[in-house]
Amino acid sequence: MAINVDKYKDSLVKAWKDVLDDKSSTDWALFGYEGQSYDLKVVSTGDGGIEELREDLSGGKIMYGFCKVLDPKTSLSKYVLINWQGEGAPPHMKGTCVNHLRHVQSLLKGAHITYNARTEEEVDEELISDKVGRSSASVYSFVDRSQVTPEPSNPVSAQYTRIIPSREINTVERDKFWADEEQKERVRQETERKKKEEEIRKLEEERINREMVEMVKRESEQIEQAPIKPARNGIGDVIGRENTVKQLSEQILQGNSHNKGNSEQSQDKGASEVIRSKGLSEQISSIEGSNPNEVHKRLSEQILNGVGEQILSNSKQKEESKGASEQTIEHTSDSVTNGKAVINGDAAVYEENGVEEIEGPGQQAQALYDYQAADETEISFEPGDIITHIDQIDAGWWQGLSPDGTYGLFPANYVQLLE
Repeated sequence: MAINVDKYKDSLVKAWKDVLDDKSSTDWALFGYEGQSYDLKVVSTGDGGIEELREDLSGGKIMYGFCKVLDPKTSLSKYVLINWQGEGAPPHMKGTCVNHLRHVQSLLKGAHITYNARTEEEVDEELISDKVGRSSASVYSFVDRSQVTPEPSNPVSAQYTRIIPSREINTVERDKFWADEEQKERVRQETERKKKEEEIRKLEEERINREMVEMVKRESEQIEQAPIKPARNGIGDVIGRENTVKQLSEQILQGNSHNKGNSEQSQDKGASEVIRSKGLSEQISSIEGSNPNEVHKRLSEQILNGVGEQILSNSKQKEESKGASEQTIEHTSDSVTNGKAVINGDAAVYEENGVEEIEGPGQQAQALYDYQAADETEISFEPGDIITHIDQIDAGWWQGLSPDGTYGLFPANYVQLLE
């Protein structure tokens, strides 16, 4: 239910103005509702201050008080609107009258603060004055004009002194000031330069660390993708031992034929090629499924026997006929035909003059991964290289000719055969 202020508006306005008027002795006015209605009327007025106002308050009603108090900080009169809600007032009245407060504030204008109270102890002059003092933003002190002592005034001088800027400004202090400013500016620029260099260094370190991490990651991915290198099962050891025995045989032949003529050198060379062809043919044809130690022993015996026979034959030929220019040593290997040594049907052949001759590319394969030779018996290649003349001597290791002309072993799972 809305509050009604029109019924007794004249008396309400008159009591409110009496409190505001400095010439009037009235310093408070109390307003309340008429009976059970919401018609606002004047309950009482007085000039005894807050103490007198408190005596007219009723604990079972909703009332509004408008009073004048003295601000302790500014010594000026301040006006307070008291919103009284007695503890014995009906609950429905308390809830309804909460919305009436803004209408009362619009009617009783000029209040500096609104003070809420429920008991008579809360309506205390000291409490209200303290709240009024806290609401003041400034502290003023007013004194009578009669108490102000005027300062003695000197007679006005007629002499005028011209101001000279060069005398007023101290050049030493000025130069010192600008020198200090320049020093501060240099320090500031140096600090900024060091800060930028530090930022650039940090960015460079972060970039290098990031690149290192990416490089390690790429290498780890490549390692994971690359196939596992198969075991050689003694193939490289056998070929290495054969090379050692071959070199020993050549040294023996060269030592025994040091004083022979050109014809005898040709015979030694042909014998060496025969022994080499025979040794390689027997080694490669029997390497699969054989013990590497047995293969090496058998190969060494054959080569040494061939070298001994060749030395005896050369001595006998020298005694019988020194005029013979060349005598061809009969090849004992079944794989030697028409002056050439064929290794297990491979396209790689050896002529009598010791020059390796290639007939056709043979079986070819393309490299899938990069591989570097572990020793002289293996070949190296890069992804995409074509390997020719392949001999599949083992399930995990093959022999072939690399693009750089090297013939040797390589892992089979690193390449892909070409049709």
